[in-house]
Amino acid sequence: MRLLSYIKETTEPTVVPVVTLINSIMPELYRILSKHSWNVDDEMLIKILNGVFKRHGIEFDLSLKRKSIKRLLGWGAFMLDGSMEIYIEPFKVSDYFRRFVKNNKYGDFFSIRKNQFLRDLFDVMTHEYIHAMQNLKSKGKFADVEQRDDDSAYTYLSDKHEIEAYAQQAAIEIGRFGKSDTVERYLNTFDRDDPALKRFFKKLIFYSEKGLEA
Repeated sequence: MRLLSYIKETTEPTVVPVVTLINSIMPELYRILSKHSWNVDDEMLIKILNGVFKRHGIEFDLSLKRKSIKRLLGWGAFMLDGSMEIYIEPFKVSDYFRRFVKNNKYGDFFSIRKNQFLRDLFDVMTHEYIHAMQNLKSKGKFADVEQRDDDSAYTYLSDKHEIEAYAQQAAIEIGRFGKSDTVERYLNTFDRDDPALKRFFKKLIFYSEKGLEA
């Protein structure tokens, strides 16, 4: 089921459909990667990921931005037809999988807390799921803002839709993991007296008190 279809049919908190979808997909992904002995290059990995996720309206591709970031997944994009595109960082994911299965227990692969790929996937899907809800509420008038390069971080993170989405995402991260990379990103981008940072924390407090974690 596409996430947009799920939104129309549920009143559950944001995190529920994302976690449900990830949990339903990961056993199949583990089985397929195991057949390849975890020895796959980026091209093969994209093919495998799409074979597992595409039926749910989620498609993967390699990021061409080549940013120097800690994440395995670069960014995502919500499409107006209800689908989602997620871009992985070149060379990182396949290498991470090989090291992870060598150094961790079987059950750790399915843990969003322990598996960085799942953590990044959870973050990207949650963020884009929120954008999907924004679009639904705006009756198709929602306009997504893409961060095209590092110089546009200030403009991108200042956008009212992004502040709304990242504040919800940060509240979920804090509730689920006890800390938030999103909060750190805003603190590193804005001066402490910047109006955008103040709006972000105002929204963060609102959503934290609302209780978004399921």
